[in-house]
Amino acid sequence: MNDSKSVLIIEDQPELRITMEYFLGKVGYEVLAAKTGEEGVSLCKEMKPRIVLSDIMLPGMLGYDVCRTLKNDPETQYIPLVFVSSRPQEEIRSKGSDAQGDYYACKPVDPADMAADLYFLFETNFSLTEADQRNLRVIRKLNGKSKSSEASLQAPRESDNFSDPNQQNSANSILDSDPETSSHEGSSGSQEKEKGRSLREIYKLVMMLDEAIANHVEQGTDSKTLAEDLSKRVNAVLEFIEMSDRNS
Repeated sequence: MNDSKSVLIIEDQPELRITMEYFLGKVGYEVLAAKTGEEGVSLCKEMKPRIVLSDIMLPGMLGYDVCRTLKNDPETQYIPLVFVSSRPQEEIRSKGSDAQGDYYACKPVDPADMAADLYFLFETNFSLTEADQRNLRVIRKLNGKSKSSEASLQAPRESDNFSDPNQQNSANSILDSDPETSSHEGSSGSQEKEKGRSLREIYKLVMMLDEAIANHVEQGTDSKTLAEDLSKRVNAVLEFIEMSDRNS
């Protein structure tokens, strides 16, 4: 099972590709990027990322064709693919499912939301219950049964493998306060909903920071490199907190 944090982005618009690549890289993902569908297929077959984020309206090979090509290859058919597009949702659901895609997200997509959703997908090993899907911010599951979704049904869940019981309790205290089930109505209910979501996303980013520290310690990273890397990750978390405060 691929347990890396590698993400392949296939996007022809430079500003979108670079922004997503930069932010995901800052918070700990191993990011690969391609400008065309053909380049993305080649890179995917070579590097075997854990997930693919693909635009649909690409020059040459469309995102739907990228998906079909990867799903028809035994070496890449189990890699989940997310369509990230501004195309109508009805079209993405229909054509995306026909192409054996796994998920979709509608542009514009906030990189912080994407980072949090990817973290959640990785932690659950893509085996999502209905309750799990409510925790996603921008990624939505396609109705079609792709080969990668079939594989996830047989794979063990890893979402609650916390080494520290206090981390488990913290996760439960945040994730159990599901804003979707809030009894509040009107503006106060909306504010509580956004607050709950922000807390969950901040928690996920902090957990990624905690894991990064553990990896550095295990690898014996020198103190200067450790400080530089952690400084970037902490800044990413602080940026998200500041953004959440502005929106609250």
